[in-house]
Amino acid sequence: MEKQIEFLRGAYFGVDGVWFLVCEDEYGPDTALQLDTEVWRRFAGILAKRVKRMFGVEGEDTETVVNTVGLRWTMENWEFEVPECSPERSVMRVHRCPWLEGLKRSNRESFASRICGPVCETVYQAWSQTINSKIKLERPKRLGRGDDYCEFVYTLKK
Repeated sequence: MEKQIEFLRGAYFGVDGVWFLVCEDEYGPDTALQLDTEVWRRFAGILAKRVKRMFGVEGEDTETVVNTVGLRWTMENWEFEVPECSPERSVMRVHRCPWLEGLKRSNRESFASRICGPVCETVYQAWSQTINSKIKLERPKRLGRGDDYCEFVYTLKK
């Protein structure tokens, strides 16, 4: 079964990359990035709801965000830690991102800083907003910008 999971994981990452390259060839890098960001914004909400439903995750606080994002990241083979997790504030730190590694493997690492900011912020802000519209995201550190890790800080605003 692990082989099948790895195949599907590779197909999932691969179709995203090919889709982006086709958009980039057709419309240029700026428009491709705008389209990619919008696709992932919409898809993030769908994924958040699906993960909650399929894995029986309850709640509407930052712990719920950590639990659902953590499930996704585990399935996608991210290396991460959760140094702080409470209903009002949670912190996730990423030490290895498979999306960034894919950019490096395809010699597109220079594009990482353009993707890491807008796409990841959009994805995980949309994800947290799907859980609860009062949850805000801050990203003080980013691997794609040269930091030692990515940091996602979720805060539930009252």
